[in-house]
Amino acid sequence: MRLMKGGSAAGTALLGLLLLAACGTGRQEPPAQTPFVRTALVLYGSFGRSHPGDCFPLSEAERFHLLETGPDNHSTTRWCEVRANRGLHAFQELKRRSPGMRILLYYMGPGQLIVSRFDRLSQEEWSWIKAHHGRGSGDRWAALGASTGEYLRALPYPVERAMHLGNPNWQAHWLRTRYERAWVRQEGGHDGRHSDGIFLDGMQYGVSWQNGWRLEGCFDEASWQWSCSTQDHPDPYYDPSTGRYRNELWQQHYGEFLRRAVPYFRERGLELGLNAWRIAHPAQIALYEELGLLAMEECGFLCWRVPEVREWEEKLRVMAQAQNYRILSVNAAPGSADVPEPNPSEGLARMDRSYQGRTGWQWLWFALGSYWLAHAPERGNAYFLFTLWNFRDQYWFEEYDPARLHLGRPLGPAVRAEAGLWWRPFERGFVAVNANRDPRTLRVAGGGRARLLAHENFRTPQAAPPVNLDAGVELAGYQGAVLLGE
Repeated sequence: MRLMKGGSAAGTALLGLLLLAACGTGRQEPPAQTPFVRTALVLYGSFGRSHPGDCFPLSEAERFHLLETGPDNHSTTRWCEVRANRGLHAFQELKRRSPGMRILLYYMGPGQLIVSRFDRLSQEEWSWIKAHHGRGSGDRWAALGASTGEYLRALPYPVERAMHLGNPNWQAHWLRTRYERAWVRQEGGHDGRHSDGIFLDGMQYGVSWQNGWRLEGCFDEASWQWSCSTQDHPDPYYDPSTGRYRNELWQQHYGEFLRRAVPYFRERGLELGLNAWRIAHPAQIALYEELGLLAMEECGFLCWRVPEVREWEEKLRVMAQAQNYRILSVNAAPGSADVPEPNPSEGLARMDRSYQGRTGWQWLWFALGSYWLAHAPERGNAYFLFTLWNFRDQYWFEEYDPARLHLGRPLGPAVRAEAGLWWRPFERGFVAVNANRDPRTLRVAGGGRARLLAHENFRTPQAAPPVNLDAGVELAGYQGAVLLGE
């Protein structure tokens, strides 16, 4: 599907047909069997703390279409129902309640290795790698500092060690051990039974943590603080003669690994997802299309900051054109990372706060509108996630309920009225988004009358303000709106 910029005679004729269809079906009931938004839930660490009872209910999790979480979270008491019944297997219970839910289990990809003092398996593996495939080995799997020759930790996440992504023997070891831990032996609390696949973190299309590596010995585990600031760079992917990272080599090894990993897991009945951070490079997109995987864009339409129009429009284009792979669009309100950690009594009240001039609800509608402009429901090419809690908590919003909010099928691609101002026709109305900082007026010739829905009124659309799309409707800066046809 291509995003339509309009202007041609053929485009105008097509637009007229779409508008007639949109306005003529305004009273149709939404198709109950198809979601208007495919929702994703990602939970790490001590999740669920802002929910009542300081835990996450399986009864809420079951409503999402996709869950991505740790391989040991089948038994964690962060689930309310597991806390009440310690014999309950959370993944099995979610599958019983919602058979169509997809569950993917988190592992760090082979570009880094997580070594945690709380995880015996990771400690043993790192010690074995250093002894047999470390410094001085002819088959070295660990990356070393290009200047110091020392093992490296990531500055933002000291549990991560730098590895040689392109070593084929390390790749083979990584594939075999991750598969066997969860899906064969259920080792170290990992349990892949009742799950659908694996999710790889640290898989951005460029060298990880550039200029963000320090010597392994510079971190004190007891105090959990850096004791020195000596920095270095992973030797396979850094050229000291130029002072530049070798992203092209990383990308080559990245493709080699994924062309090996996706079939490996697919042959075992498992799908592969990864955290790409951003999806933008043509060769990266071509690789994903070739392999048919799930790619999380952790920096989605909202990336913890106010979006820029050019970048936002590029994300629309990338999602709309995704054919054979799926995007998990993660959206976090601008400034939400600076808000203090949630407490159990806060709950959804966090959505009422102001984040750079707009509430959490307003940012949710902006992100949802952006998703609806580009999502292709016939291909199921995208999932949606919105958070003010990072990945420690999320909520099922009423906006996700197709019985409450559903415009039916899209009648064509999104239309660009002007830079940052887009709309799209659906069977029962329109979606419109203004990604500019300042208000814009949207006019849709032949669009007729509609009800302007927002968080405050979508449950009672008959009470929503009427607008005339021919005359124009004003959209505030960074506003996403649903226009229910009359």
